[in-house]
Amino acid sequence: MRRVSLLLALLALLNGTSSAAELKYQFASAKEALSAMQAKETPRPQRDAAAAWLKGHPKEAMDILPQIIDLYRVPRRQTYAYFYHVRDVLTSLAPESVPAMIDALADDEALPHMTHALWAYWRYRGRENALTHIAKGLTHEDPVIRARVALVLKRIAEDAVPAAPALAARLKDEAGIVRIAAAEALGAMGPAAAEMAPVLVENLSDKDEGAAFAASQALGRMGEAVLPPVIAALRSESPRARRFAANALAHIGDTIRDAGRDAATQAKNEQIALAKKSLLQAVDDADAYVRRNAIDALSRYGDPSVTQAIIRELGDPRLVVAAEACQSLQELAPEDPVVKSALRAYRDRIGKLTRPLDRPQASSGESAPLASRHASPQALPRKTKAQLLLRTNRRGDRNRTRPPLAQTPGHAVPRQR
Repeated sequence: MRRVSLLLALLALLNGTSSAAELKYQFASAKEALSAMQAKETPRPQRDAAAAWLKGHPKEAMDILPQIIDLYRVPRRQTYAYFYHVRDVLTSLAPESVPAMIDALADDEALPHMTHALWAYWRYRGRENALTHIAKGLTHEDPVIRARVALVLKRIAEDAVPAAPALAARLKDEAGIVRIAAAEALGAMGPAAAEMAPVLVENLSDKDEGAAFAASQALGRMGEAVLPPVIAALRSESPRARRFAANALAHIGDTIRDAGRDAATQAKNEQIALAKKSLLQAVDDADAYVRRNAIDALSRYGDPSVTQAIIRELGDPRLVVAAEACQSLQELAPEDPVVKSALRAYRDRIGKLTRPLDRPQASSGESAPLASRHASPQALPRKTKAQLLLRTNRRGDRNRTRPPLAQTPGHAVPRQR
């Protein structure tokens, strides 16, 4: 048996084939090879040989390209046997196969498979040329496909910087899902795409709140390099632009603090100092949500010198602002005696507001449970409901705006009807 295997390997080498399996399994046509690759009962060596045959006969394989793509129009669990074989065939046929692969992104079942195949084409078949061909999908007539092509580029992340101008153009797309996806893709590039910051800043006032949120997140990921245009947006006439500019400055603060730059180091940087000064001014903004986001942003820089400004906001008439000030102080300077005293006074004031709540009658020998802990928010008066929700708030939930389109390229983008 060993002699037979060695003989087959020698014959394969002499005939220029890549393996002995290709010599053992011969196919008369592309359809026959495709059928062998798809069948569940096909042994692995024969499936390998079928894929190799299709890669070695690109003209015949292109004739059945729609049938090859159809193998991906099923759930992932049904493609385990041939998933990588189909991917290798599709990438070997690129760039001629790329337009059909992009069209297949419209299919929800094929989306995760085709996203991976396009990424593999970029990864293994020439990066810059691949980006050029993939980015052409950003001008597709179908907005869902445009959005999903942007998410393919998001997966490529900072290596997709050559496609950044094409993505920036999509920030003005008529479809909101495309604007969201384009902003996410630019954000995934990080500081490398900082040149696109002016266009992202314009989207902070987008009528679609999801697009404005995505733009603020993208600016936040770009870091300190985009501070000048974001600070300017904090003085915009649009309340929405000011809200999301403050949100972007909060995320930039996270990146600065995570880099280990303390308050003393930050003070030496002119742009960071200007950002803090602008946020302190925004704490007095007429819009409650601008004030809220500005307080949040100030706390992210980890500078205790802003505590006095935040303490004043504990008396804000809007609960959403006062609650943010309370939470920010707890994280910024929890051991400061002045902060402790201010927080104690704030909790006492909130406690007085919640005392009129109706409490269930306690049976003899039992203490009555707090109604604010057990009652449903829907059963409480409007003011009390806000207080209850306030007391159960968590820092991770504070950005109540619409979430980004998709966190990972494999997630489906809903088609607009």
